[in-house]
Amino acid sequence: SDDAVAVLGGTTALLLLAVFTIVNIAVLVLRRRDPSDRPHFRAPSWTPYLGIVLCGFLATPLSGRPLQQFVVAGILLVVGAALWVVNRLIVGRVDVDPTHLTKG
Repeated sequence: SDDAVAVLGGTTALLLLAVFTIVNIAVLVLRRRDPSDRPHFRAPSWTPYLGIVLCGFLATPLSGRPLQQFVVAGILLVVGAALWVVNRLIVGRVDVDPTHLTKG
């Protein structure tokens, strides 16, 4: 039981590190857009690169993570993708009009 909790906790940390890596990549992509259209958050240029390197490294087997965490993470990602496909087939594509999301 303690071993299962440790694996699940490690898997959660692994998936969060992968998400943080992707978020830092998204920051670099979003920086290429013209910021004049709306106010935006600013951060030093080196921080997304450091985040990509550190989080990316810690989300690899080179960091010493047990292989079991990668197996559990892979299973969870496959289950999530399968549920997305089932939802897409049943519900279909949903178009969202952002103007209806504002309060007012």
